[in-house]
Amino acid sequence: MAVKSIPEGYHSVTPYLIIKGAADAIEFYKKAFGLSVPTEELMRRRGEIAEEFFAKRIGLFPSTRSTLEELRQMNRRLAVATSSVSASARPFLDRHRLTAFFDVIVTGEEIERGKPAPDIYLRAAEKLGVPAGACLVIEDALSGIAAGKAAKMRVAAIPDTRFVDAREYEKQADYMLKDLSEIPPLVRSVAVAD
Repeated sequence: MAVKSIPEGYHSVTPYLIIKGAADAIEFYKKAFGLSVPTEELMRRRGEIAEEFFAKRIGLFPSTRSTLEELRQMNRRLAVATSSVSASARPFLDRHRLTAFFDVIVTGEEIERGKPAPDIYLRAAEKLGVPAGACLVIEDALSGIAAGKAAKMRVAAIPDTRFVDAREYEKQADYMLKDLSEIPPLVRSVAVAD
């Protein structure tokens, strides 16, 4: 099948495509590939696939548990702010027994605008009861870095250099980390919310 050109109204950022959310992604693919399936059906199916994929197939990054344990020992309040829907995020956290580490979990369906808008991080700070400026965001995506910066939060990037050019992250993030194990030392060195 030949890939059609990017539909009008969408912007290509080589090699990435900037899309505002799941509904926009569905509309993009419908236009790009000439699909006549109703958007609602594609959204439903996408949700089923995402739920299965995240709940049962995605593993943890190295040192996830030890990093969370160390942050908890430091008495840090922790939140998850994910664009994923709750049906994907919560089973993932539950399967890996991570839910208890977090004071707050904010998912994509709780906000109107997805990343790079700051909404999800602002909601997480509000639920934590902490000023946005006292938060430290840990991100692996450029749109998440932009969202954290737009929320007036400090942002540490952990780019997956197998797939992205770390130089783009260096331009936007306040801190660059190689992996999760570097988070506790960073937290110790900067004043973040208790």
